Amino acid sequence: QKLGVLEVEAGRTRIRFHLEKGRIQGVYAHGIDPHEVEQMTARLPKSLTNLAPVLKMTVGGRSCTEIDGFVQLLDQKVLDPRLMSKLLRFQASILVRFAFTQKLTAFRFEAGHAPNTLHRSLPLDISLLALLVEAAIYSDDQLQTDDQTTFVRRAIRGQNLDRAGLSARHMNLMNVLSEPKDARELVRTLGWDSDEVGQVLLGFEQAELIERRVQSCAGLFVVFEPDPTHAQRLRESLEASDNRYSGKVVRDKLALQLVLKRTIPHSLIFAGDDEAACALIGKILDYDDPQIEQMQRIVLTSDRSHRDDWTQQLGFRVDSTLSRHSTATQLFAVLDRLQSGKSTSPPLATAGSIDTPLLVNAGAAS
Repeated sequence: QKLGVLEVEAGRTRIRFHLEKGRIQGVYAHGIDPHEVEQMTARLPKSLTNLAPVLKMTVGGRSCTEIDGFVQLLDQKVLDPRLMSKLLRFQASILVRFAFTQKLTAFRFEAGHAPNTLHRSLPLDISLLALLVEAAIYSDDQLQTDDQTTFVRRAIRGQNLDRAGLSARHMNLMNVLSEPKDARELVRTLGWDSDEVGQVLLGFEQAELIERRVQSCAGLFVVFEPDPTHAQRLRESLEASDNRYSGKVVRDKLALQLVLKRTIPHSLIFAGDDEAACALIGKILDYDDPQIEQMQRIVLTSDRSHRDDWTQQLGFRVDSTLSRHSTATQLFAVLDRLQSGKSTSPPLATAGSIDTPLLVNAGAAS
């Protein structure tokens, strides 16, 4: 049943995690510095400030006359158990963060029940992840990031976050991170305060549920590829890439419109062999919007016979063309060249080449 107490040592402090069925029921600390306890009480939310004296008694986890009296009052429903549960959850979150930020020197596990009546009366039944996120919210630490840093959800097999104890609000942020996004994008997408976004990201990062990625080149891209085979192959290639650029592959009109509604990408890549796709892109480019006008336009094509007339054929500017069979590496090479302002056209590569981009033409609009 995974029942017992996990004890970790950090200097003179021993932090004890009471576990049952793989979940945390209570967290206490023996030998904790009184200064740390004072800092804990200073971080109490307004609804719990009156319980600061109680926290000083419960943090040690030792049974005493006062604690036994609290348990009796809880059993008799004289005290509000919801308020005490909130206090114990706050205590657990701060002690979990303390354990994660200190140098741990030893640990041990004691199987079976432990003589502590408080967490038996008010079990937290919570996950480590939920406590880490809650502790980050109470913390004064600031998220350190820059314009080149994005966050993305890690692919962890077999993990069910539905039982993690996260709020629906925080789960929403996790779901948004299915693709790399920077902190400012998350603020715009979720409509949250930037401080809250930073705090939750810190908690997720400590729990190793998300990871940072650094884009060596700025700019977002969108690929409009209606063909399912080409689209899936490119998606798989992007997932295995170095993610120097952040982008999305979409297959239908609605998905493309939703992406463009959220943000205007730096580059728009589309299937030139598909008449309907070209017609839709033409309508989008007709919008009187400076950001849309500045987008780089890259045509994906399988037709090698039309190498210089795409701008004339489509009726709008085309900045480069690329084989429809290209990989993420080859796509990034085109984006690198366009960003650097180079307009020279490298030779056309043969199908299946890895080292040389499968370019049909670069600089078709020049």
